[in-house]
Amino acid sequence: MRFKSWPRPTPFEDTPRKRAAYRRKREREQAALPLFAPAIAERQLCVAEEMVRRTGQWERQQQEGRRQRAASWRRVRARLFALEGARRRAIRALWRVCPYPADPSYFGTLLHEIATGRIDPERPPWGAAHALNPRTTPNPAGFAEAFRQIGQRTVGGGRKTVGADERLFCGNLGSGILFLTTRVRLIEPNESFYTSSSHRLRDSHVGSSGHWADIEVRGPCSDEEFRRITRLARAADTRPVVMRRIDPIAGRPGREIERSAPTVTGADADLPAFQARQFDRDLRPEPNPPSERAPGPMAGDVIGVATMAAKQDAGSCPYPGPSPNPPP
Repeated sequence: MRFKSWPRPTPFEDTPRKRAAYRRKREREQAALPLFAPAIAERQLCVAEEMVRRTGQWERQQQEGRRQRAASWRRVRARLFALEGARRRAIRALWRVCPYPADPSYFGTLLHEIATGRIDPERPPWGAAHALNPRTTPNPAGFAEAFRQIGQRTVGGGRKTVGADERLFCGNLGSGILFLTTRVRLIEPNESFYTSSSHRLRDSHVGSSGHWADIEVRGPCSDEEFRRITRLARAADTRPVVMRRIDPIAGRPGREIERSAPTVTGADADLPAFQARQFDRDLRPEPNPPSERAPGPMAGDVIGVATMAAKQDAGSCPYPGPSPNPPP
């Protein structure tokens, strides 16, 4: 039977460091109670006597450790030989190849796991490649069944605006694990908003026409699965939903990026022309970085909103296309 032999007994090592440490210990004990220092010094052993005491204690500890280990081996071997012959031989063969250390405690753990049915001696959980069966939902009935939330953070916000909640979902429809990032956006970008718990994608009952849900899909996703996710998202939320595929390694050297327009669902047919242009403006990449643009009022600034409203009244709309509020 496989076992780990006990190390050979070694004599106690009397070193100058141990003697110096014992002297400091005596001084600390006397300094702790200055009034009783003479009485404490009388009861303390000298350095030579302390080394002799430690030598005897070291030998007794080694002997006691060997005795306890031998007793442990006798107990677990008695449990092994209490079994029938065929099962005992199977367990002994399993113990020779199992990754457990060759200690009596681990052998007792193996016997307990076999007795409780957690390990089958004929089919142990080690020594062979086991196929992994990931949890998939090929035909989910709803968004909550296909995806579960694994993260949440607050994005945006500033001195005069409130941040929005961005939630991360994960699921597997069959092709691989998918990560969905959802964020509620405003159709009117000049309005400060806060995404409360009632605006969650999977249990929304608000149905507000002033918001739309932006969903980014990352991971291996076929066209059929992408359409299925779109249907589930539209069924779970009454607001317009925009689905986008995001390449997680886009921009790396040697990676060809397919630049295609994002798939917009449930927006063009239900929203007016002005709101549809807002979708297109929010999804279109900016031609210049923010540092190259001319300084102007922020969207959340009260003065900036008033200035933009004045421009709209004057017939100069900052958005492309006809102004939603044409001058009289």
